[in-house]
Amino acid sequence: MQMTQSVEALDYTNQAFAILRNKITAGDFKPGEVLKATALAPKLGVSQTPIREALIRLAEKDYVEKNGSRSYIIKQFNKLQYLQLSEIRADLEAKIVRTLLSEERELDLPSLVTIFEKQRVAMDAGNYGLGLIFNRDFHGHYLRWSGIPQVADFVENICVIAGPILSNLREHRVTTVMDNHFHSQFLKALKDRDCDRAVAIIRTDIIENASRTCALMHD
Repeated sequence: MQMTQSVEALDYTNQAFAILRNKITAGDFKPGEVLKATALAPKLGVSQTPIREALIRLAEKDYVEKNGSRSYIIKQFNKLQYLQLSEIRADLEAKIVRTLLSEERELDLPSLVTIFEKQRVAMDAGNYGLGLIFNRDFHGHYLRWSGIPQVADFVENICVIAGPILSNLREHRVTTVMDNHFHSQFLKALKDRDCDRAVAIIRTDIIENASRTCALMHD
């Protein structure tokens, strides 16, 4: 019975962690915002204990940082840190794409198309936050084809920490026709197995978006 309770407790913690991670990715919290289990519990419909444990895990991922004994704050990143992380991310993703296509690995494109279609629906409906979540999942999904999950985790983490940054910039968001979206172009390049085009698209996607974001950020 004790083991069953432990498994159930872990399941609630995992659920709380996933919910909060998605909310951070979606930009539902602003940089520097204080998070307390007592305030989050009624909003999420989860008891305080799994939320506290989830907050500890979020801190271990560097999404939040401890703020006194009972609260955490959403981490703040300056434009230089964000741009440097984006440049590292662009290099990593480009290398993975080149490896996947040069080694002629079999690619599960239908699963990636499904994620993009969900992103398309969210963005067309004006749900920018959900679109950010599917953007994170899109990149993490194809990066896992490399068999190196640590790279996917790293990139997903950057997408998560970008959420609070982007939350302040929603009014400046440039509307993109989804058929011309970088992900749409990227999928076409993957289907054609055009390595150079796919690499160029993914690098441009990451660096252009990061540069546009940094131009709107305060020092």
